[in-house]
Amino acid sequence: MMNLAPPRYEAWDLRLPSLTPRTALAPLAPQGMGTPLTEGLTSFLARLAYTHRLSVGDLLLHYYLPQLRKERGREDFRRAFDLHKMVAANGADTLARDLVDLTERCTGQSQLKAMTLICWEAVVPRLDLLRPRRAWCAACYAAQAAAGHMPWDALCWMLRPVRVCPRHQQPLREQCPQCQRRSVPVLQRYLPGWCAHCGSWLGAATTGAAPAVGEDEEIGFWMAEQCGAVLAATPQLSAPPVRENVVEAVRHCCEEWLEGHTNWLARLLQVADSSARWWYTGRNLPPLRLLAQLSYWTKVPLLHFLLEPAAVSQGLRHAPPPPEFAVRKDGISQLHRRNPVACEKVRAHMEAALQELPPPSLAQVAARLGYRCATTLWCKFPELSNQLSARRRAAVQAPGGRQAASTAAWTYPTEEQLRELLEQEIAAPAPRSPLRLGQDCGYYNSAPLRRKFPALYQALLAQREVRRAEALTVRRTQCRQALEIALLETPPPTLKAVAYRVVGVETGFLRQHFAELCDRLAARRQTARAARIKVVGDTLQQALATDPPRSLHQLAHEVGYHFTTLTIHFPELCRALIERFATAARQRTADKEQAKVLYTVDS
Repeated sequence: MMNLAPPRYEAWDLRLPSLTPRTALAPLAPQGMGTPLTEGLTSFLARLAYTHRLSVGDLLLHYYLPQLRKERGREDFRRAFDLHKMVAANGADTLARDLVDLTERCTGQSQLKAMTLICWEAVVPRLDLLRPRRAWCAACYAAQAAAGHMPWDALCWMLRPVRVCPRHQQPLREQCPQCQRRSVPVLQRYLPGWCAHCGSWLGAATTGAAPAVGEDEEIGFWMAEQCGAVLAATPQLSAPPVRENVVEAVRHCCEEWLEGHTNWLARLLQVADSSARWWYTGRNLPPLRLLAQLSYWTKVPLLHFLLEPAAVSQGLRHAPPPPEFAVRKDGISQLHRRNPVACEKVRAHMEAALQELPPPSLAQVAARLGYRCATTLWCKFPELSNQLSARRRAAVQAPGGRQAASTAAWTYPTEEQLRELLEQEIAAPAPRSPLRLGQDCGYYNSAPLRRKFPALYQALLAQREVRRAEALTVRRTQCRQALEIALLETPPPTLKAVAYRVVGVETGFLRQHFAELCDRLAARRQTARAARIKVVGDTLQQALATDPPRSLHQLAHEVGYHFTTLTIHFPELCRALIERFATAARQRTADKEQAKVLYTVDS
């Protein structure tokens, strides 16, 4: 019997399949997100242009520029797209925000802010932030190509503080090994992994030919590691950090680590004292390079300086002591009213002095703390000063004098013990003064030592003179070596910088003992400055004949001087440069107006 049942067919799903949103540009994924080698925005734009078989200059000028000009409604917006200044796209200014927003809309990608420093704009000043030259790690390029990835430039390579690769611990390169040329971060034919001038491959398994970092390699490795950790934490930020975090962290370092001395912080970071005071008060913020150096000296992660000032305070409890070249321990201490740590140290010392027998005088306590007189303690700790004075007065006015008042609790050393103490001090490398030795033995001064052991007393004085002369000889030798080395340096350092290299030495000591060397150093600095000024003059003279004309501010930035300095030394040249630049600007404006008229007539 035939089966008349209808055949069964598979069921069709007539619903439309879900499609990803269409994008104007290829949805290219950024590389290295959440790692120290996070890709920079300019590198991402170069790879995006290569995906569309364009150069990065064509992509920016012929696609991005019309879009942004249309949104902003400005005809002169092309000035922001000077490729020589496109490194700012990796920073935190308006150009970076515009490019990030437009790239996210055109590619459908999100969280592209992590490829810039937009999230850190409140805590990272723009001063000395981005390097003006392209830098790369040849070993990273080789590793990326070996893994089958298209090479990319890490954002940390574009930061000025980073001089070594955080992954391979090798110095970053700036010169092409083929054409020996350097370039700005973005050019018309810029592509990560290849030279923008000759097109040669920049990757290499080893970087033995790269220049050395210098004597401060450890600082360079630390700064690269910490900057990489900051960039790696960008995608995980729940909220952008605030300015007060850095201000509070710097205050913790000054108060808890440097005992409230902002001038010590200035010596440590080699900046002006006023800059350190402005950081302490919150008027300015230290650049990223100096924050990374402070992180190195305190061994506190840089991320804590930017996000967690409370963690900085906890980390300073285990921080190493400040370097000797920054903290001048040999001078008179300065007690700051606003520094609670220093005040607590002085208070604890005064409270301990209240328990001593025989009770010391307030002048003796002040001398132990490094003050010339007790006025500072009277002004800042009146109650403890009154207690110390009253206790000392009661001991002196007691029946039998100070010796009778303290006999029950204090036993003076015997003559044999005194003799041993004097002999030990004479043999010590840094013997105490007779006054200090007598006070430590419980006497008011050194008269008992001089009366009982006159020969040993005179021997102690002679030994102190010998030790003082030896210390002076060593210090003079160190100063002479520092000055002779400074005379060979190019450019020659200042006399103040040379004094900082020797602990406990000021410029007056150098001028007193080495007047001839100081004069030679000053003359050499003056000669070097005159030679540099002459080179600047030649550069300005050449700029008069180069096209296109450059502004005086741009030339001043190139030669490394302020434009007011140029106007002081070269008034006629500066006047000619300003007039030439203004004439060229007027001519460009006239050409644009003429082009508009011709376009209107043709249409």
